[in-house]
Amino acid sequence: MVKLDHDSLAAYRGGLPGLPATSPATTGRAPDTSSTEARRYGEHIQQVENAFLGEPARKIPEAAAGRRIRTVYGGIALRIPGDKAAEVLTLPGAVAVQEDRPQPLLTDSSPAFPGAGTIHDQLGGNDSAGKGILAFAVHPKAVWRQSGRISYTTILDAAGPGGQRR
Repeated sequence: MVKLDHDSLAAYRGGLPGLPATSPATTGRAPDTSSTEARRYGEHIQQVENAFLGEPARKIPEAAAGRRIRTVYGGIALRIPGDKAAEVLTLPGAVAVQEDRPQPLLTDSSPAFPGAGTIHDQLGGNDSAGKGILAFAVHPKAVWRQSGRISYTTILDAAGPGGQRR
C-alpha cells in the first residue's frame, strides 16, 4: 500500500482552492461519496494518483497498480518486489509504503465484532435472537469447517433439496 500526499475523502477538511471539505468532522454530515463536493475532491485525488502512477511505470517496471483506496486511506495498492519499497518512497507524491498482509477474519466469535451487539440484545440476546428464522449466508473466510459456531453438517441437515426447509 502506498499512502499518497493527499487526504482521504473521509479526512479532507478543506483548504484547497475551490474544493470544499468532505470530512464528516468538518461538514457535520454523514459521508457521501456521491456528493458534489466528494466528486470534485475525487477528481483532484485522481490527478494526484495519475501523476504518481506514471513514476513507478518508469522507475520500477515490475510495479503493478491495484485498487485506488480513496475513501478512508488516500492511497493505492501497488504490487512491487520487496526490495523496491524504499525506492517507492523516493517517488513524488509517496509519503508511506505499508505492507498489505492478509489477516484472518474473526467474525464468528461474537455479535460485538461487527457492531451488532445492540440489535442482538434488542432481539432477545443469545436465548431468542433469530428464533424461528432460518438464514444462512456463505462467505469463504467467515465460515469454515473448524468453526465452533456452525458446521456444514448442520447446514445440510437444515435445508432439503433446492434449499427448501424440511
